[in-house]
Amino acid sequence: MTFHLNDYLYDLARCNGLDTGNTGDALEWCFYPGMLLGSRAKWWADFGVRHAAHEGLDICMYRTSGGKIAWLSPSTRIPAMERGIVVNVCKDFLGHTVVVQHHGRFGSGRAASERPDTDTDSGSSSGIGPKNGTCGSGKCSSSGTGCTGSGISNLGGSCSSSGTKRFISVYSHLSVNGTLVRGTAVEKNDILGRIADTSERKSGIPCHLHLSIMEVAGDIAGEQLNWNLFGRPDPHRVKLFNPWTP
Repeated sequence: MTFHLNDYLYDLARCNGLDTGNTGDALEWCFYPGMLLGSRAKWWADFGVRHAAHEGLDICMYRTSGGKIAWLSPSTRIPAMERGIVVNVCKDFLGHTVVVQHHGRFGSGRAASERPDTDTDSGSSSGIGPKNGTCGSGKCSSSGTGCTGSGISNLGGSCSSSGTKRFISVYSHLSVNGTLVRGTAVEKNDILGRIADTSERKSGIPCHLHLSIMEVAGDIAGEQLNWNLFGRPDPHRVKLFNPWTP
């Protein structure tokens, strides 16, 4: 099973009726460098430095058919990338995280050294300034980070485990209802929850979807698939996949 970020962003826009005008074309999604996997730059508040490298992709900005930049709202519905089983629902610092396990593999794999370079001091990545959100044409773009939608590539070594590897998608900073529990079967585009409202948070961070794609060691229990593990992943136990790399 190969996941395509382009397809997921298209589905995210479609299931929320986001503005694409009368053309029906795919939405233009916009990203600060600090929203990308591996970045140490913050994209909110003081645009400072994160305490650790970013573990996924933050999704929240897009360009409307009228050319204006718009932001996802707390009412935004979050679909599943593919069919799978919910293996954990846990708290994160802005809301809840839903972890879905899938069958098959992600992409063909790339070495960690092949990920886009990120400048920790300036917060720039592939030439994008941290205070100038940049959009590109097509279904998604990060202006030079290599988003082609041709699959998800890995950023780490192989996971060692006494059991079968598990392939998961992680959806964070959500508001979920009590019916979504461990063991729930989901289909592609089933709604997992809505983006959590962050308007009263002191951090000043806008509401957004944090999306991570991972391969984890098979002997990690479902309840351990949480931010104690994801926040500082052991490369021998957790392998992050970069959705931007072709």
